[in-house]
Amino acid sequence: MEKKRSIASIKLDGKAIYDIDAASELYISSSLCEVETLPYDQVFKNALHFQLSQISDLEESAETLITDILLAEPDEIIEKWQSICKMVKAQIVFLPQLAVLLSEDQINDLVEKHLAELDKIMKEAAGSFSTADVVAVSDILELQFLPWLKNFKTFMQNMVELSKQLPQ
Repeated sequence: MEKKRSIASIKLDGKAIYDIDAASELYISSSLCEVETLPYDQVFKNALHFQLSQISDLEESAETLITDILLAEPDEIIEKWQSICKMVKAQIVFLPQLAVLLSEDQINDLVEKHLAELDKIMKEAAGSFSTADVVAVSDILELQFLPWLKNFKTFMQNMVELSKQLPQ
């Protein structure tokens, strides 16, 4: 932490560790622990690029659902929607990390405008799903969710640009 580095990987006796359970099993009997670290700023920038790629996947999933919604089976539609919701949640969970790039006013704007708009869209979509109104769901996705997502993608692209100004 003092060196402003993040753990990139851990190996116990040459075996890569991916979760805490594996680490606790192997640690007691291990004789060699190798830890690879990366600078925080590099980890943060990598995470931003990953999030941006996930937004592109999210766009593709939403566009596919819009196309499929009138033709696919209801269970398939629900499954695709749940997948989209999980992807959106992953984006939202990442947002607090942007505090290193944003001012307090920018954070407030993000929460009060962009996330509030997303909340409204998601509630409207949930209502249409609950009444099985596939035409309304399709319209919400096409006319509200995709434009919101495109704006969010632009916002994240701006975050990538801002991250380039972080000190090395």
